[in-house]
Amino acid sequence: MDSRAGRVSGSVVVLGKERLLFGDVAKALQHQGVSVRSFADLGALVADSAALGQADVLYVPGGIGAAVLDAAPRLRGVVTPYNGIDSFDRGAASARGILIGNGQFTETTESMADATVMLLLAAAYDLRTSMQGLADGWPQQPIAGRGRLLRAMTVGIVGHGRIAQAVVGRLRGFGCELLVHARRPLAELPAGVTQVPLAELATRADAILLLASLNADSRHLVNAELLARMKPEVILVNTSRGGLVDEQALVAAVRERRIGRLALDVFEQEPLPADSPLRGLPAAILTPHCAGHTRETKSRMPQFAVGNVVALLAGEPPLSIANPEALPAWRSRMERLRA
Repeated sequence: MDSRAGRVSGSVVVLGKERLLFGDVAKALQHQGVSVRSFADLGALVADSAALGQADVLYVPGGIGAAVLDAAPRLRGVVTPYNGIDSFDRGAASARGILIGNGQFTETTESMADATVMLLLAAAYDLRTSMQGLADGWPQQPIAGRGRLLRAMTVGIVGHGRIAQAVVGRLRGFGCELLVHARRPLAELPAGVTQVPLAELATRADAILLLASLNADSRHLVNAELLARMKPEVILVNTSRGGLVDEQALVAAVRERRIGRLALDVFEQEPLPADSPLRGLPAAILTPHCAGHTRETKSRMPQFAVGNVVALLAGEPPLSIANPEALPAWRSRMERLRA
């Protein structure tokens, strides 16, 4: 990379049709001297073996597995503008020394932390019932006593990544007791925050926030067994990935009044089907995977994606690495590619 000229060479395959995140990123890369080939869908890309064979970087929304990686011998990395990588074969990429650069940047973290607390408050104060009361004209009976002070609650947070840590920082200001479940022991936690096993968190928490990543081990983490441990008035908030929850078991628990209120921004199937039983639950606040979409995030996403791609073309790790375990193998791969 010639940093003085701000130009970089290499071949990038762009897979995606959305203008801002894919069309504009392709133009920005071309402006920096990058050779760009754009494809509307994965099938068209796979059919063009020459494009894959020459690609240094793939810039895609998701869905990349071992077969595509093996068809790209020059590949330095895969970049997605999004934070989540559950549709990628992370293990296959890491085994081949291919880094996945994702959209984990400050604005994403802060926006999602804000949105998570917003949904918690909306559920705690039963905002849906209040809005419906006005939509129906005016409540015949006063809507009183349904809200719940966060200060009086124990809030359980499943996961301890950047977003979860940002949520902890916000909730400490409300004065609630905080429980955290993480896969690994956490060395230092702020005052008022305690790491506990998942089963204990489910039993003790008045509200549970799902902020874990989705993988083979965490799929349906919230299942019938875990739901049975929860308090009957518990609030469940999910702003991470829909696959963390067994939705069939969740719907049954709500209908049987074993779960209090829900605030869900993500679902197992997206878009959420019109006949999904979740839509008919009066205790549920549902948003279409957009709760954390802010102006600041939208503005930063394409810039950050370009930075990730350019870093890989320059032989450097991306600005945000979703599979850091692959770094040693990636460095060896880069040495072979340079030879």
